[in-house]
Amino acid sequence: MDYSFLSDGDYYIFFPKDLRCCYFAHPWERSVTLINKDLIQAFISNKPAIFGDVIRRG
Repeated sequence: MDYSFLSDGDYYIFFPKDLRCCYFAHPWERSVTLINKDLIQAFISNKPAIFGDVIRRG
């Protein structure tokens, strides 16, 4: 899979070229934004312990 991982020292963005499982990490807010309904559903189903409450939904 071809993908890009972009970091400017503050924010982190990971996305494959087909945009199947994108995420955006915000270090100051200590949040991760999930982009793709399948990825979101995987997190809902598995409930990783390192993630706390949902901050926002879009």
